[in-house]
This record gives sequence, C-alpha cells and structure tokens, in this order.
Amino acid sequence: MHMARLPSYGEAISGGHWLDLVAPYVAVCDYARACRVSCVFYNQFAPRLWNDPLQTFRLLGLLPHQVRAATRQLVTSLDFRGFVSGCSALIDYQGFSKTLQLFRIRFPAIRCIVLDGLVDYNPAELLRPRNVADFCPDGSVPLPLVLSLGHCSLPLPNNFFLEGYWRQLVYLDVSDIPGSLHGLTSNASIHIVLPNLRILKVRGREMKDESLMSVLHSFGDCLWSVDLSRNSLTDAAVRLLASRFLSRPTVQTDAYFATEGKISVIKDAEGKVVRSNSFGDFIYISESSWSSAFSHPERHLADSPAYDPNAQWRLGGHECLRVDNVEDAKTSMAGGVGKPIPDWNDVQATENGRGPGVLTHLHLGGNANFTVKGVSQLFRQANGHLRHFDCEAPSIFTSVKTQTRLSGALGCSHLFRPVMASNLQSLRIHHSLVTQAPTVRDPSMSAMECVLFAETVLRERAEIAFPIAFIPDLNPRLQSLTLTCLPRISTGPLIDRLIRFLQLAAEQEKAIQSTVDTNSRRSPTMLRGLRHIRLEFGATPSDNETNGLEDLDTGALLRLSKDDFSFFGEGGWDLERNHVRADADDRRAKRIAERSGSPISIKIESDDASQTKQPVRLAHYPLPATVDVDGTHEHVRATVQWEDKAVGVYVWVGTGILGVDHAVNAYMSNLANHSLQTDIGPATPDQTAAGVPSGVCVFNAAWDAILFTEVKKDPLGRAPSQELRDVVQAIRQFRIGTRAAYAARRRIRGSSDEGGNLAKVPLVQDHWSGNLEILLGG
Repeated sequence: MHMARLPSYGEAISGGHWLDLVAPYVAVCDYARACRVSCVFYNQFAPRLWNDPLQTFRLLGLLPHQVRAATRQLVTSLDFRGFVSGCSALIDYQGFSKTLQLFRIRFPAIRCIVLDGLVDYNPAELLRPRNVADFCPDGSVPLPLVLSLGHCSLPLPNNFFLEGYWRQLVYLDVSDIPGSLHGLTSNASIHIVLPNLRILKVRGREMKDESLMSVLHSFGDCLWSVDLSRNSLTDAAVRLLASRFLSRPTVQTDAYFATEGKISVIKDAEGKVVRSNSFGDFIYISESSWSSAFSHPERHLADSPAYDPNAQWRLGGHECLRVDNVEDAKTSMAGGVGKPIPDWNDVQATENGRGPGVLTHLHLGGNANFTVKGVSQLFRQANGHLRHFDCEAPSIFTSVKTQTRLSGALGCSHLFRPVMASNLQSLRIHHSLVTQAPTVRDPSMSAMECVLFAETVLRERAEIAFPIAFIPDLNPRLQSLTLTCLPRISTGPLIDRLIRFLQLAAEQEKAIQSTVDTNSRRSPTMLRGLRHIRLEFGATPSDNETNGLEDLDTGALLRLSKDDFSFFGEGGWDLERNHVRADADDRRAKRIAERSGSPISIKIESDDASQTKQPVRLAHYPLPATVDVDGTHEHVRATVQWEDKAVGVYVWVGTGILGVDHAVNAYMSNLANHSLQTDIGPATPDQTAAGVPSGVCVFNAAWDAILFTEVKKDPLGRAPSQELRDVVQAIRQFRIGTRAAYAARRRIRGSSDEGGNLAKVPLVQDHWSGNLEILLGG
C-alpha cells in the first residue's frame, strides 16, 4: 500500500508480531474470545471486530445493548445496508433520525457512512452543529471519507456540503434522491469545499446535459470516476465529457503498429486534418498485416516499463483493476469485517484517494437518448484514458421513420481495441457487441416476437453490415467484460455465439499460459487476458408470452416474403427499384469463420448463378457531383461543417456495379435516397471488412440503413418451429461438460507418477478457468 511518509529506521528493521500473520486466518466468530486473551490480542482483534460493527453483528447474529466509549472509538464504518433492527439499541437512543445527530459525538473515528436503502430519515440531521474547531482543514483529524445516501426519501439541504465535517470526503453517492443537484452545482467553489472528492455517483437524478456541465465545471479535474446512469443525457453530453479528456495528453501510440495498428487522419488538399462538428477529427485505424487479424505473436505481452516518470504513458496492461464501488472504498479506507484499519495518514495515498488527474471510470447506462454515435464519438475523443466504461444499452438511431426502437452496440468493436482504448480494463456493454443481435422494441410485436426477430433477421443484416464481432484477442488488455440485456430464449445462433466466445477466451488463456510455461524468469511480463465475464439476462418470459410458441414458425422470420418484409417501406431489396435482393441463404452465410488463432474471414461466398450474370449497374449511377480521385470515379464531393465553416471532403460511393459484397451493394442502393447522403465519416474496420476501401469517407446514414427494417403487422405463419432453448441452461450445460473434462485432465496429470496415462483424456481446448457470472433479471 502507498504510504504518506517513509518508515523510520526502527520501523523498517523491526519485525512484525506473529499475530499480524495469523489474524487474517482467524474466523470472525472467534474475535470476541481472542480479545479476552491479552492486551496484545485485544489490540489486534478488537479493531477487526468493531471497525464495521453493523455488518459484524449481522454476520454473527449479535444485538449488543451497551457499548463502551473506548470501544466506540474503534468504529470506522457504519454500513446500514441490510441492517435496520438493533441500530438504535447499538447507541442506546430512540429514533433513527436522532441517531444521526450522534454520529459525530459517539463515533469520533467514523470514516464511512453508508445509508443506502434507508428511507425513513432526514439527512439534515447529519448537520447538527459541533465545534467547528474540531474539523482541521489539514486532514490531521479523522473525518468521514465515504458517504453514501442512495435512495433517501428526502432531498438534501442546499448547504449540506458547505460544512467542514465533509471536507475529507473521497467517495460520495447521492443517487436516486429527490430534488435537484443545486447543492453541488450552485456553489462555484464546491471543489474547495470538497477538495479530496474522487468518486461521484449521481444515478437516477433526471440530470440533463446542462446540469452535467455544471457538475463537471464545479469539480474540475478532481474526479476520476463519475456514475451518470439512469439520467436524461444525450449525445450532446459527449462534448462536455470530452473536455475532461482533451485537456490531457493522449496515451494512444503508434509504437505497437505491428500488433495493434495505428490511428491515422484524413487530410484535405492543403494537408490539414479534416474535422466536422458532429464527428470531430476524421481518424481511422491503419492496419498492419497482423493487426486486422488480432493474431500477432506478441499480442499477449505487456508494455515495457516507462523510464520517464514525467511522461504520459498508457498502462502496461497487467495492472489490477481499479474498482470504484462502495465496498472497495470501505475496505481501502476503513478496513472491513475481519480486516485491519488502515493508518489515517496513509489513507489519502490509497488507490481511491489518489487521483490520476483525468476521468478514467465512466458510467452512462440507462440514458435512453444516448446512442451508439455518442459512444463512438466519446472513445474517439477520450485519448485512450478510459479504464472502465459502462453503457448497457445505447440506442441505435434510425434514419427511417418507424415505431421500432433498436438498441445495441453494433459496429463498435474497433472502439475497444488497444489502439483506441489504450487503458481499457473493464467494459459493460450490450450483448450485441459479441452476438450481433440488437434489442428490439416494437408496440406491434410481442416481447417474444421481438427477441426472435432480433436474433434472426436483424442479426443476419448486422453480420453483413458489421461483420467484426468482439473477441477476447481483439483487446487482450481487457480483464472484465459484462454483456447486458441478454434474452433468456434463443433458437440457437445467440447460444452458439456466446459459447464460441467462451471457447475463444479459453484459447486466449491457453496461449498466455503456454507462453508463460515456456519463458524463463527474465521473460517479458504477460497480460492477464480476460478473467471475468458477466452475463446479465433480462426477465424470464412469462407463461402468457411462451404459450403457443411450440406452434410458432420461427423459421418464417428467416423466410419473410416480399409482402411480409419491407425495407424503408418498400418491398425488400429489388433490383428493379434500384435495390439489391439478397437471398435468405446468402444472409444466413457465416461472416466470421470458425478459427483458432487465424485471421477472421469476412468474405461472402457467391453462388454460381451470380458469377455467370452480366454486371448490373444501378440506375441512379453515376451520382451527381462524381469526381475523379486516384484515377477512379467512385467518389463525390461533399461538404461538412466545422465550427462556422464549410469544409470540402471526398466521399466514396462505389461504382454502382453490383458485386459479391452485399453490404456494398446495399450501400450503393441506399444512396438513391438523397436523405441518406449524410453523416459523413471515415470508413470503420467493419466497413472495410465488408468491402469499403480503407482510408476513405462514407455516408454513414446510408450504411447504417442496411440494418433498418420494418415488419408489417401480418401474423406469422404457423408451422413446425425450430427448437426454442433456454440460453442460461445451455451455457450451464456447456460449462459443466468442459469443467468435467478439465478436472479429469488435472486428476490424470496428478497421478501420472503412479502410472496414469495422460493420453487417455483428450486435451481440453474450450474450458475457460476465469470467473463466469450469470445474473438473472426480473
């Protein structure tokens, strides 16, 4: 742990007491008896027993009626979560609101106050006066470091944080509290009142973009973690958040071009970087021969140590995750049940107390108007500083007027690569990042029909438009991944992709371990790889939703006829209407080949009939304003707005001749609609993989429209259906099978000296030994 001062010579050479080694292994239920052995035992175990008394009492089932003053001085945490009965008896006072008045007097060493979930109290009671001289501004006297007031039923007074009692706060949670944030934003010198604040959580406060501007302006660069979940933020908030990043030097680098690729820019005829108000700098990823396949032999090596302490370097990639939750804050600043109390002088030097001077942890989940475009713009402007990002279900903007609402993270995989998100260690995002199936909400369809429609029609369209799904080796520096909004029911493709992802995680783990086993002790440090996967599922379908599913022809979703399926209100992709008709068999073709360390294949096979046809040129080609660029006539000249100036840029539109790349065909077809010739930006790796040349600009509105569909309200036909499977059960069965084979392998390895034949059990290739967590919703 970091120390506020260097140890003295005596402290450095003196050995610790043997109880320091034994105490962590003593059961909590034995602490009370250990305290009675001697003063030495008491000094060791009493702080562990009393630093978080409410949680200890709940754990042991105790209900003390009297506590000595000397014992109360050992209390550093009061965590009321799950503990209501007995709290008044603990301090011998009637009424919880009156109890709050005594915190400062009865518990002078209190560091953490956690009142989450308690509603029947008035937070103003915490402001009862006390001698102001007791609140030393230099931090020499212990004061609260953690304050969590989530779900309080009464608003906080506007002068709540102006008192010196809260001056040392490092962690503040004021989520789901009625009233405005006037107390935090009205005072321009709030960063002086709370100079040590590093973690701020303001979930569910109906915060809008204007309020966010006030919060960020008030605290400056003090915060390294901000939780803005379940508010009313839009993509306009990105410009405000980017101001927290752009003021710091970038940690993105092209030193690892061979492994990761590098960031390049599009320039105009004068050699200036092209920019627009909606996109920012026109940057794209230049690939090496290895980076596009995520298969470089050195992709699992951590970065070399930085020898210039004043330079801005990215993380090495092997560091432990920095956590910003209340549990970690309590443990690091006040200990916990069965843990020693950190020295007060060293608390500010802990990971939570020290600030990196830049925002690294950002939570944006639950903001309904925050879209995939906002996520993309945020990561392009973050300069690689983000370490944890949470946006569970960003909306997908549709250029088509439709009642269907989509959410997901399609086309975002490149944003989380090390070349873009250099310090990213933890990610919580929509499951479509891996499965390529968005979430659909349509009032004309049942919940089950929305799930099946997303998994069939939309998933296959997404595989055409955005063929690169996220895999572990796309960013081996990522240690934790949470996939949200997963459905409980699947016809198979979603299950296959989740299982394949676990298999790829196992392959990554084996590759790292194999390198470690073959290296010497002086070999480079290895990355940890993906060690934690959390799958968050939606509510279990009700009986009413699942009734009759055995008669529903789920395959009909893949065979929608021209009358059942419409694109922009028209009847499918029709060449006669300048649209491309894609056969169902072609749409079902796999875009990503099963691989084991090999490059991802994005080629779409065409049938023999299509190869023998004469080239077909779309009727609306050549487009107006087509210009000759590099000897071709595949570009048009357009303008983008940067500040108050119009900037000219060349946009790739193709030849207009239909080819084997269905995504490019659909893109060229969509350009017949002039309203889709908007949202100009550089081609992403997904678009390049689908057939667009690298380093050009495209009309993203026309490209994204490949996904947007409308389903007429005609009922689906009924026929023998594909089997509907429980996703959770399928994953559990897969894990049970791989774990059993893995355990058998280990047993034979252990008994090999007794004649065991290692070849009897096949090598297990798909068991991942990391932490897989499943959370069921609803």
